[in-house]
Amino acid sequence: MKRKIVLIVSLLVLVLVSTPLMIACAESPAPGPETPPSTFETIVWRFNANYAQEGTYGKMYRVFADNLEQRSGGRMICEVYYMGSLGYKSTEAMSVASQGLVDINEIVGPSSEGECPIVSIPSSMMFLFESPRETIYWTHEVFNPIFNKELKENWNSEILIEVTSSCDLPILIFSKEPLTKPEDFVGQKIRTWGGIAGEFLAAIGMTPFVISTAEIYTALQRGLIDNAITAYISATECKFWETGVIYINNIPLMTSHQWIIVNSDSLNALPEDLQDIVMMAGTDATNYLARDNFFNARKLRQQCLDNGMVIVEPEPGTAAQLKEMAKPVYQTWVDKVDHPIATQLMRELGAID
Repeated sequence: MKRKIVLIVSLLVLVLVSTPLMIACAESPAPGPETPPSTFETIVWRFNANYAQEGTYGKMYRVFADNLEQRSGGRMICEVYYMGSLGYKSTEAMSVASQGLVDINEIVGPSSEGECPIVSIPSSMMFLFESPRETIYWTHEVFNPIFNKELKENWNSEILIEVTSSCDLPILIFSKEPLTKPEDFVGQKIRTWGGIAGEFLAAIGMTPFVISTAEIYTALQRGLIDNAITAYISATECKFWETGVIYINNIPLMTSHQWIIVNSDSLNALPEDLQDIVMMAGTDATNYLARDNFFNARKLRQQCLDNGMVIVEPEPGTAAQLKEMAKPVYQTWVDKVDHPIATQLMRELGAID
C-alpha cells in the first residue's frame, strides 16, 4: 500500500513539473528559415578609356568590367566611359588618375611624355629594339617594374592592366617600293602621326607628313605620299593594296605599349579581398588582350597577303645602321626631358653613350 502511495505521489510531481515546460514548448513558434544575409552597398568605379566600345581595346575594357563584377559577386561595378567621353585630356591622364578624378585611367605613352617622360621609351622610340619580341620582353621585365614604382611614389597609382601588342603587331613601314637598305629610305615621302616619330623618320632621310588615319587612303591614292607607318590593323582598314602600296617592310619601328592604371586611394579603400579581386580582373584583361592580339595579328597579316601584299626582309645590318642614324634624336630627347631614369635606361639600351 505504501509503495502505491509513493508511486502516485511521484507521478503527480512529474506531471506538475513537466506541464509548464510542455505548455511553453507548445506556445513557442516552430523554427523558421535562416535569417537572410545582410545586403551590401554596391561599389561603383569609373574607368576613363580612350577607345571606342567596338574593337580590340573596347572588348578588353568589357572583359575587365565583366570579370570584376563576376569575381566580386556584384559587390563592385565598373562603368566604362569610352572615347574619353568624360572630357579628360590624354595629355593629363596621369594627373587625372593621381587626383582620383576617376578610379581607373588609360595611359597612352606618346601623350603622357609631358607628365612622365619615361613612358616614351617603350612606346615612341624607333629602331631601339631589334624585334617586337625583344621590346615586349624588355617592357614587361625591365620597364614596367620601374614605371610601377614611379606611379606609386609620385602619381598615387599603380599598373592594373598591361596594354601591350603581341609580337606580331609592330609598327611597320608600308610602301610602294621595297625598302631593304638605308639608302632606300632617303627622299621617301611618308605618312606619320607627328611628334618624335617625324624626327626619327627625318633622321634616316625620309620626308614625313602628318596625316590622320582617315586621310591615309586618299593621300596614298593621289601620290601625296608613297609610304605610311602604321600597324596591320590600319593597313587592312585602309585597304593599302588598292593604292599601290604592296610592300610590308619587316623592319619593326616600334611596338605599341600603353597602360591602364588604378588610383591607389580607390584601391586601398576597398576590403582586402576586393583589392585582390580588382588586380585579378586586371590580370584577366591583360591575358585576354595578349591572346586576342596574337590571333588578330595573324588574321590581319594574312588578309594583306591574300590581297597581293608582300613581306620584304631588310638586308643584313640595315636595322643597326638605322639605329645609328637615329642616335642624335635619342640624345636630343634625353637632353630635353632631363630625367635621371630616362637617361639611365637609354644608356643601358645603347641608345646614347
